[in-house]
Amino acid sequence: MPAISIIIPVYNAERYLRQCIESVIAQTFEDWEAILVNDGSKDGSLDICQEYAAKDNRIKVIDKPNGGVSSARNKGLEVAQGDWITFMDSDDWLDSDAFEIYHDAAQRTGADIVKTGYRRILSPDVIDRSEYTIEEEITSEDKGDILVLLQETEYHTFVWNMIVTSQIAKEVRFDESTPWLEDQFFGYECLLRAGKITLLPKMVYNYRTHENGSLSTVSNPFHIAYSGRKDIEYKLRICNKKHTDFINQGWNTYHIWQAQAIDMLYRNGYSYGERKLFYKKYAPIDGKCVYVDEIKFFSGILPFWLRDLIERLKRYVKGTLVNISKKK
Repeated sequence: MPAISIIIPVYNAERYLRQCIESVIAQTFEDWEAILVNDGSKDGSLDICQEYAAKDNRIKVIDKPNGGVSSARNKGLEVAQGDWITFMDSDDWLDSDAFEIYHDAAQRTGADIVKTGYRRILSPDVIDRSEYTIEEEITSEDKGDILVLLQETEYHTFVWNMIVTSQIAKEVRFDESTPWLEDQFFGYECLLRAGKITLLPKMVYNYRTHENGSLSTVSNPFHIAYSGRKDIEYKLRICNKKHTDFINQGWNTYHIWQAQAIDMLYRNGYSYGERKLFYKKYAPIDGKCVYVDEIKFFSGILPFWLRDLIERLKRYVKGTLVNISKKK
């Protein structure tokens, strides 16, 4: 069995896919398998995957109907045989010594998870290139301390800048019910199961961002509320009543996301039935309403239907006045 399995979900990625695969083939540490999961691509991605698999027997291809990135990663986990698991996006690439650095650190420290820094590259014109790393290596069994460090350093619980033991990874599955933060939830679950965690002061991953993972491009308020709730729940479990400032920041972020989701319910034309469902399902789990949109939506002496009607009328009048002013 290989030492490392790298799982790469592929969807309409022909523009960057060759660079991605070739960066794996170029690894100085050669005991690996690459699992390319074609998730119903409509371009030439599958042909590219099969081309490389024909040349290198360490590359395996799975072809499946489109089900989303979490579905593709879960399919890869089902067949991965390596002692260690890592993930990669099909438009990113690795430094040639990435696997060697990961594997050496894991053997030396006895860690269950090894995390590295990364470079964030804005595409397609490489307008910005940001680097995220730390000054010295850190190994700890205190998961709360590690989680705080992951946020402070912006290593986060991403799955593409880490390796994790196969034993842990195969106990976890990606949440296929939401397209937002699902990779970080997988990272949280791995963190909860880990003994030692090592953070390395090295950058080995090149993350190409198209700005499609930001909250501004998440269009479903139910996904925002669901993921926001899971995020704070994981932080509470991992920190276990420690790191008060970090948890308070997490609560603030949760309420910001709640308020943004509520605004989206009205701004994007969701029905009264959908807003009522949101009201019943996503009331603040801490019992607090912090921001104006939360307060108007979840609290007050008036019944929900009347508060909802007043809010829609206010937004209609405001929008009408804005349109009139633009025409002048």
